[in-house]
Amino acid sequence: MKLRFTPNPDYIHKVLVVAHEAGVIDRIEVVPTYPFDANCDLGDDNPLGKVPTLVLDNGEALYGGPVICEYLDSLHDGPKMFPASGWPRFLALRQQALAEGLFDALTAMDIERRREGEQRIDHVERLWEKVVRGLDEMDEDVPTYQPLTIGAICSAGVLSRIDYRIGVIGGAPTAIPADYQWRSGRPALAAWYDEVRKRPSMRFAVPRAR
Repeated sequence: MKLRFTPNPDYIHKVLVVAHEAGVIDRIEVVPTYPFDANCDLGDDNPLGKVPTLVLDNGEALYGGPVICEYLDSLHDGPKMFPASGWPRFLALRQQALAEGLFDALTAMDIERRREGEQRIDHVERLWEKVVRGLDEMDEDVPTYQPLTIGAICSAGVLSRIDYRIGVIGGAPTAIPADYQWRSGRPALAAWYDEVRKRPSMRFAVPRAR
């Protein structure tokens, strides 16, 4: 299998975490892919031209992090990161959706920060409110993060993304204040995150994106 994604060692890539936890990382060839390069051929595998994209050995492709993660989780016989049924499954999927939504909000904030002309402050403030509410819910959800599910993995990923985006990325200011402390007032989430980052699956190095 070939995993096409834009690697960066400064935050947790959920697809790689799932691949490690499922014990299938050795079956995957990592292909650094940069969708905005003029000569990028990602569209041949994914008509949306987006990463991550997983190209299977038979030539079929799966795209979208949630879809790829669930497929990889189906390839092993150990404890599943996607619970099979009932409330545990829907709770994990809800947590996954929350983390994905926070990723989207953070990305939209950065785009707004970089747009030319007058920034839409009210738009950024609404996005920031979503982030704060989401973090508060994640703090409440900590007791449900064991055993490790896709919800917990995605939550760890978005927390690492926030840490990565605080202050300056590549010399460009972000929409998140440089002095923001998401751990403040969320002791359960902070303690869980500091511990879960010690797992081998979340500590491996990947090539830095250009």
